[in-house]
Amino acid sequence: RDRSVSRGLGDVYKRQIFRFKEGGHCGELVARILALCLKHAGFNGTKEDTVLIPIPASTRERQRKRFPVVCYYLSEWLGITDGFKAIWIEEDREQLKGKGKDKDILRNLQFTRRYIRGKNVVLLDDVLTTGESFRQLQRKMKQLGALSVIGVFLGKTV
Repeated sequence: RDRSVSRGLGDVYKRQIFRFKEGGHCGELVARILALCLKHAGFNGTKEDTVLIPIPASTRERQRKRFPVVCYYLSEWLGITDGFKAIWIEEDREQLKGKGKDKDILRNLQFTRRYIRGKNVVLLDDVLTTGESFRQLQRKMKQLGALSVIGVFLGKTV
């Protein structure tokens, strides 16, 4: 009985992630879920020392559909800086899913250092697949002067 309830909730959450990825109007709900989870886990950043930055999507359009609302609300509810504008997609790129370590997600991105230097950075992404995008951005954030970098993901492929 408990497994069927758990499985049902998992299916609902999975649908919510796909809706988010497709640009559905659920950014506020996703932000609320993440804020509750992070607060429950003991997260405690401030506007002065912590910034939330989304891991860029493959196109500007996908980025615009997915992240501004969730970044706005999640930043507000956690009391941290909204870093939606910290990374600019200069040119859309082909999706690089499944290409592992051969992909260079940084090649088409520009970074605004004032969001990053001297801050604890929280990188946000919809789904963790190989972790390579996170690792590349984590290294780049540290090169740009971030004090620490953690990742927050809505889901993980298995």
